[in-house]
Amino acid sequence: MLSLAIYFLCSLIAFGVYGSPPDPKNCGGFVCVLNDPPNQCGQFCLAALRPLIDHIAMQKEWNTNDAFKLNKTQVKLENIEKQQETLNNLVSQDIEARLQKMENQLQELLTKVTTAPLPLKAVVLPGFEKIGKRYFYVERTHQMNWFAAQKTCIQMGGQLAVIQDEQELEALRSRITHDTKYWLGINDLVNEGEYVSWTTGKRVPFLKWRPGEPNHARKGENCVNLFIGAMYDNGCDIRYYFICQAAEGN
Repeated sequence: MLSLAIYFLCSLIAFGVYGSPPDPKNCGGFVCVLNDPPNQCGQFCLAALRPLIDHIAMQKEWNTNDAFKLNKTQVKLENIEKQQETLNNLVSQDIEARLQKMENQLQELLTKVTTAPLPLKAVVLPGFEKIGKRYFYVERTHQMNWFAAQKTCIQMGGQLAVIQDEQELEALRSRITHDTKYWLGINDLVNEGEYVSWTTGKRVPFLKWRPGEPNHARKGENCVNLFIGAMYDNGCDIRYYFICQAAEGN
Protein backbone atom coordinates (compact mmCIF):
# COMPACT_ATOMS: atom_id res chain seq x y z
CA MET A 1 0.00 0.00 0.00
CA LEU A 2 2.82 2.34 0.88
CA SER A 3 4.67 1.45 -2.36
CA LEU A 4 1.57 2.20 -4.46
CA ALA A 5 1.16 5.57 -2.76
CA ILE A 6 4.79 6.42 -3.40
CA TYR A 7 4.47 5.42 -7.03
CA PHE A 8 1.40 7.55 -7.42
CA LEU A 9 3.11 10.52 -5.83
CA CYS A 10 6.14 10.03 -8.03
CA SER A 11 3.91 10.11 -11.12
CA LEU A 12 2.32 13.33 -9.99
CA ILE A 13 5.69 14.89 -9.27
CA ALA A 14 7.02 13.77 -12.62
CA PHE A 15 4.05 15.26 -14.47
CA GLY A 16 4.15 18.37 -12.33
CA VAL A 17 7.85 18.99 -12.84
CA TYR A 18 8.35 17.83 -16.35
CA GLY A 19 4.93 18.45 -17.84
CA SER A 20 3.62 16.17 -20.51
CA PRO A 21 5.58 13.16 -21.61
CA PRO A 22 8.69 14.33 -23.46
CA ASP A 23 9.01 14.30 -27.17
CA PRO A 24 11.97 12.10 -27.99
CA LYS A 25 12.81 14.33 -30.93
CA ASN A 26 12.92 17.45 -28.78
CA CYS A 27 15.99 17.60 -26.54
CA GLY A 28 16.04 21.33 -26.08
CA GLY A 29 13.79 23.73 -24.20
CA PHE A 30 12.77 23.26 -20.62
CA VAL A 31 11.73 19.67 -20.82
CA CYS A 32 14.36 17.08 -19.97
CA VAL A 33 14.04 13.93 -21.96
CA LEU A 34 14.29 10.86 -19.70
CA ASN A 35 16.34 8.03 -21.03
CA ASP A 36 15.36 5.63 -18.20
CA PRO A 37 12.12 6.97 -16.74
CA PRO A 38 11.47 4.20 -14.21
CA ASN A 39 14.86 4.35 -12.56
CA GLN A 40 15.32 8.08 -12.95
CA CYS A 41 11.83 8.84 -11.67
CA GLY A 42 12.23 6.35 -8.80
CA GLN A 43 15.47 7.96 -7.65
CA PHE A 44 13.98 11.38 -7.95
CA CYS A 45 10.85 10.41 -6.07
CA LEU A 46 12.83 8.76 -3.30
CA ALA A 47 14.99 11.84 -2.91
CA ALA A 48 12.00 14.16 -2.95
CA LEU A 49 9.81 12.06 -0.67
CA ARG A 50 12.51 10.85 1.75
CA PRO A 51 11.50 13.34 4.51
CA LEU A 52 7.84 12.34 4.17
CA ILE A 53 8.66 8.64 4.14
CA ASP A 54 10.93 9.02 7.14
CA HIS A 55 8.26 10.98 8.97
CA ILE A 56 5.62 8.35 8.22
CA ALA A 57 7.96 5.57 9.34
CA MET A 58 8.90 7.47 12.47
CA GLN A 59 5.27 8.23 13.21
CA LYS A 60 4.45 4.57 12.82
CA GLU A 61 7.34 3.65 15.11
CA TRP A 62 6.20 6.22 17.65
CA ASN A 63 2.68 4.88 17.52
CA THR A 64 4.00 1.35 17.96
CA ASN A 65 6.30 2.39 20.80
CA ASP A 66 3.55 4.41 22.47
CA ALA A 67 1.17 1.49 22.22
CA PHE A 68 3.84 -0.83 23.59
CA LYS A 69 4.68 1.57 26.42
CA LEU A 70 1.00 2.10 27.17
CA ASN A 71 0.39 -1.63 27.23
CA LYS A 72 3.47 -2.17 29.41
CA THR A 73 2.37 0.58 31.81
CA GLN A 74 -1.12 -0.91 31.95
CA VAL A 75 0.35 -4.30 32.80
CA LYS A 76 2.47 -2.74 35.54
CA LEU A 77 -0.55 -0.92 36.95
CA GLU A 78 -2.56 -4.13 36.94
CA ASN A 79 0.29 -5.94 38.72
CA ILE A 80 0.52 -3.16 41.31
CA GLU A 81 -3.23 -3.29 41.86
CA LYS A 82 -3.10 -7.07 42.31
CA GLN A 83 -0.18 -6.78 44.74
CA GLN A 84 -1.99 -4.03 46.64
CA GLU A 85 -5.15 -6.14 46.82
CA THR A 86 -3.14 -9.14 48.04
CA LEU A 87 -1.40 -6.98 50.64
CA ASN A 88 -4.70 -5.51 51.79
CA ASN A 89 -6.16 -9.00 52.16
CA LEU A 90 -3.14 -10.16 54.15
CA VAL A 91 -3.26 -7.10 56.41
CA SER A 92 -7.02 -7.48 56.88
CA GLN A 93 -6.66 -11.17 57.74
CA ASP A 94 -3.81 -10.42 60.15
CA ILE A 95 -5.81 -7.70 61.90
CA GLU A 96 -8.86 -9.95 62.18
CA ALA A 97 -6.72 -12.76 63.58
CA ARG A 98 -5.14 -10.44 66.14
CA LEU A 99 -8.50 -9.00 67.17
CA GLN A 100 -9.96 -12.50 67.52
CA LYS A 101 -6.99 -13.57 69.64
CA MET A 102 -7.34 -10.52 71.88
CA GLU A 103 -11.08 -11.14 72.21
CA ASN A 104 -10.46 -14.77 73.18
CA GLN A 105 -7.85 -13.76 75.76
CA LEU A 106 -10.18 -11.13 77.21
CA GLN A 107 -13.02 -13.64 77.40
CA GLU A 108 -10.75 -16.13 79.19
CA LEU A 109 -9.68 -13.44 81.65
CA LEU A 110 -13.28 -12.40 82.33
CA THR A 111 -14.24 -16.04 82.84
CA LYS A 112 -11.44 -16.51 85.36
CA VAL A 113 -12.30 -13.29 87.18
CA THR A 114 -16.01 -14.07 87.41
CA THR A 115 -15.71 -17.76 88.30
CA ALA A 116 -12.56 -17.99 90.43
CA PRO A 117 -13.09 -17.13 94.10
CA LEU A 118 -11.09 -14.14 95.23
CA PRO A 119 -8.60 -14.92 97.98
CA LEU A 120 -9.69 -13.30 101.22
CA LYS A 121 -6.95 -11.97 103.41
CA ALA A 122 -7.84 -12.13 107.06
CA VAL A 123 -7.61 -8.78 108.81
CA VAL A 124 -6.27 -9.26 112.32
CA LEU A 125 -7.35 -6.44 114.61
CA PRO A 126 -4.84 -5.23 117.23
CA GLY A 127 -5.05 -7.39 120.35
CA PHE A 128 -7.14 -10.09 118.64
CA GLU A 129 -5.88 -13.68 118.44
CA LYS A 130 -7.09 -16.74 116.60
CA ILE A 131 -8.95 -19.06 118.94
CA GLY A 132 -10.45 -22.02 117.16
CA LYS A 133 -11.54 -20.84 113.72
CA ARG A 134 -12.15 -17.17 114.53
CA TYR A 135 -10.42 -14.17 116.08
CA PHE A 136 -11.17 -13.04 119.64
CA TYR A 137 -9.99 -10.47 122.15
CA VAL A 138 -10.10 -11.41 125.83
CA GLU A 139 -10.09 -8.47 128.25
CA ARG A 140 -8.15 -9.47 131.40
CA THR A 141 -7.42 -6.05 132.95
CA HIS A 142 -10.47 -3.80 133.04
CA GLN A 143 -13.97 -4.72 134.20
CA MET A 144 -17.00 -2.93 132.73
CA ASN A 145 -20.76 -3.22 132.67
CA TRP A 146 -22.33 -4.96 129.70
CA PHE A 147 -23.07 -1.77 127.70
CA ALA A 148 -19.58 -0.32 128.22
CA ALA A 149 -18.05 -3.65 127.22
CA GLN A 150 -20.13 -3.72 124.02
CA LYS A 151 -19.07 -0.16 123.18
CA THR A 152 -15.41 -1.00 123.80
CA CYS A 153 -15.57 -4.02 121.47
CA ILE A 154 -17.14 -1.88 118.74
CA GLN A 155 -14.42 0.75 119.14
CA MET A 156 -11.84 -2.01 118.70
CA GLY A 157 -13.46 -3.07 115.42
CA GLY A 158 -15.44 -6.01 116.78
CA GLN A 159 -18.42 -6.82 119.02
CA LEU A 160 -19.13 -8.77 122.19
CA ALA A 161 -18.63 -12.45 121.40
CA VAL A 162 -21.47 -14.75 120.35
CA ILE A 163 -20.26 -18.36 120.69
CA GLN A 164 -21.20 -20.54 117.71
CA ASP A 165 -20.97 -24.08 119.03
CA GLU A 166 -19.51 -26.46 121.62
CA GLN A 167 -16.12 -26.68 119.84
CA GLU A 168 -15.70 -22.90 119.93
CA LEU A 169 -16.68 -22.83 123.60
CA GLU A 170 -14.01 -25.40 124.42
CA ALA A 171 -11.42 -23.42 122.44
CA LEU A 172 -12.27 -20.28 124.42
CA ARG A 173 -12.16 -22.10 127.78
CA SER A 174 -8.55 -23.05 127.07
CA ARG A 175 -7.60 -19.36 126.76
CA ILE A 176 -9.51 -17.76 129.68
CA THR A 177 -9.21 -17.91 133.45
CA HIS A 178 -11.43 -20.71 134.67
CA ASP A 179 -13.04 -18.91 137.63
CA THR A 180 -13.44 -15.46 136.07
CA LYS A 181 -16.68 -14.02 134.68
CA TYR A 182 -16.77 -12.56 131.11
CA TRP A 183 -19.53 -10.73 129.35
CA LEU A 184 -20.83 -12.21 126.05
CA GLY A 185 -22.85 -10.43 123.34
CA ILE A 186 -26.13 -12.18 124.26
CA ASN A 187 -29.21 -10.56 125.85
CA ASP A 188 -33.02 -10.67 126.18
CA LEU A 189 -33.49 -6.94 126.66
CA VAL A 190 -36.25 -6.70 124.05
CA ASN A 191 -38.26 -9.88 124.72
CA GLU A 192 -37.92 -11.71 128.00
CA GLY A 193 -36.52 -15.19 127.46
CA GLU A 194 -35.64 -14.54 123.78
CA TYR A 195 -31.85 -14.41 123.71
CA VAL A 196 -30.44 -12.63 120.69
CA SER A 197 -27.24 -11.05 119.44
CA TRP A 198 -27.03 -7.35 120.31
CA THR A 199 -25.47 -6.60 116.92
CA THR A 200 -27.96 -8.36 114.61
CA GLY A 201 -31.05 -8.81 116.76
CA LYS A 202 -31.20 -12.48 115.66
CA ARG A 203 -31.48 -15.50 117.92
CA VAL A 204 -28.06 -16.80 118.86
CA PRO A 205 -27.04 -20.19 117.38
CA PHE A 206 -25.71 -21.71 120.62
CA LEU A 207 -26.51 -21.52 124.34
CA LYS A 208 -25.06 -23.60 127.16
CA TRP A 209 -26.71 -22.67 130.45
CA ARG A 210 -25.52 -23.69 133.87
CA PRO A 211 -28.18 -25.88 135.43
CA GLY A 212 -30.90 -23.63 136.83
CA GLU A 213 -30.11 -20.77 134.46
CA PRO A 214 -31.49 -18.45 133.30
CA ASN A 215 -33.23 -17.90 136.63
CA HIS A 216 -34.04 -14.14 136.55
CA ALA A 217 -33.12 -14.08 140.23
CA ARG A 218 -33.40 -10.33 140.38
CA LYS A 219 -34.83 -7.61 138.21
CA GLY A 220 -32.74 -6.66 135.17
CA GLU A 221 -30.96 -9.96 134.63
CA ASN A 222 -31.08 -9.56 130.86
CA CYS A 223 -27.42 -9.96 129.86
CA VAL A 224 -25.42 -13.19 129.57
CA ASN A 225 -21.96 -13.88 130.96
CA LEU A 226 -19.60 -16.88 130.79
CA PHE A 227 -18.34 -18.46 134.01
CA ILE A 228 -16.61 -21.82 134.51
CA GLY A 229 -17.54 -22.91 131.02
CA ALA A 230 -21.28 -22.22 131.36
CA MET A 231 -23.66 -19.32 130.74
CA TYR A 232 -25.57 -17.23 133.31
CA ASP A 233 -28.06 -14.40 133.10
CA ASN A 234 -27.06 -11.38 135.16
CA GLY A 235 -27.78 -7.70 135.63
CA CYS A 236 -26.36 -5.68 132.70
CA ASP A 237 -24.98 -3.04 135.12
CA ILE A 238 -22.57 -5.47 136.83
CA ARG A 239 -18.89 -4.99 136.00
CA TYR A 240 -17.17 -8.05 134.49
CA TYR A 241 -14.29 -8.73 132.11
CA PHE A 242 -15.44 -9.42 128.56
CA ILE A 243 -14.68 -11.29 125.33
CA CYS A 244 -14.82 -9.56 121.93
CA GLN A 245 -14.95 -11.22 118.56
CA ALA A 246 -13.95 -9.80 115.18
CA ALA A 247 -17.17 -8.37 113.73
CA GLU A 248 -18.90 -10.91 111.46
CA GLY A 249 -22.51 -9.87 111.79
CA ASN A 250 -23.51 -12.56 114.31
